[in-house]
Amino acid sequence: MSITIWIVIGIVVVLVWGSIIWEIWNAPLMPDDFMNEEEIKIWKELNGSKNKNKQSIKGNNEKENK
Repeated sequence: MSITIWIVIGIVVVLVWGSIIWEIWNAPLMPDDFMNEEEIKIWKELNGSKNKNKQSIKGNNEKENK
C-alpha cells in the first residue's frame, strides 16, 4: 500500500473519532431528579411490595414464636 492510502485512512479515523468525541462532549445531560410518571409508579410499587413482604414475614415469625 502506498503512503497516500495510509494518510487517507489516518485522516478518516481522526475525523470519525473526532466527531464521536464531539457528540459525547456536547450531548445534553439529564438532571439527577429526572423520572417520568411510569418510572415513579414502578418505583412506588416496588418499594411498597418490599415493605409488605417484610411486614408479612415479621407477622408470621411473631405468630410462630407465641
